[in-house]
Amino acid sequence: NLSSTGTCPGPMTFTASAATPAGTVAFVWGTPGGYLIPPGYPCSPLQLDLVPLFTPPPGYVLATANASGEATASGTVPPVACGVIVLQAVDLASCSKSNVIPL
Repeated sequence: NLSSTGTCPGPMTFTASAATPAGTVAFVWGTPGGYLIPPGYPCSPLQLDLVPLFTPPPGYVLATANASGEATASGTVPPVACGVIVLQAVDLASCSKSNVIPL
């Protein structure tokens, strides 16, 4: 499950819950749509529920889940992203994906 605090534009914190404890979680941003992770990448061929943006690179940020399976990522979201960009978390240990949330 993916949730957020803060408002766009401005500082926001994103929290993924139910992740693998001490596992790596990728917070991926993009536009609404679908994207199949290509061969050679972690969790291929998982279907994401967004189209990742690779500019500015890399289009994601990694975080380590705590012992309770929660991982967080924070940043300042620019006005241009509000209502346009969406975010999804992927547990790289189990290859499970979260819900998608709009910025």
